[in-house]
Amino acid sequence: MRSVLNFEISSIEAKKYGFAEKVEIKQGVSIVAIDLSNSVNNEQFSVLRVGFSYSCEYVNIGNITIRGNVLILEEKAKAEEIANRWKDKKEIEKELLELVLNLAYRNCTLEAIELSRKVNLPLPIQLPRIQVEAKDTKAETTTKIEEKQEEKEQKEKKETKKSKNN
Repeated sequence: MRSVLNFEISSIEAKKYGFAEKVEIKQGVSIVAIDLSNSVNNEQFSVLRVGFSYSCEYVNIGNITIRGNVLILEEKAKAEEIANRWKDKKEIEKELLELVLNLAYRNCTLEAIELSRKVNLPLPIQLPRIQVEAKDTKAETTTKIEEKQEEKEQKEKKETKKSKNN
């Protein structure tokens, strides 16, 4: 039984030190530590503190670095095994690695969006762009994804009516 208890940020750094017409952005997140926390007094479960570091480097113009921890409730024996494996070999099982990296990447990218605006760096992710076709004259901001979903729902309704009539 594995459960995420908390996601916590312990440090944030955002710097801009240059300007470039074309910006190259390199992002990554890594596990930097795993240890047992003493925050739960329970014979059956332990809390793993998994430390991470998120980096968003704007080559030659700036960077954003976020560090923190993900606290995970784990069965005591399994938690000790994970902590010892990290201590001895710096290895982590695939499922836990994916859980922590995805959680840290998602949360830190959202934080980096806000930080990039504050220090006047480009957004760390590419936002979807709305493209208007020549025949479109309405001032709407619906996306093709929404339109396709509506078309799909209408098609399903028609098929349902046809099957009821047969």
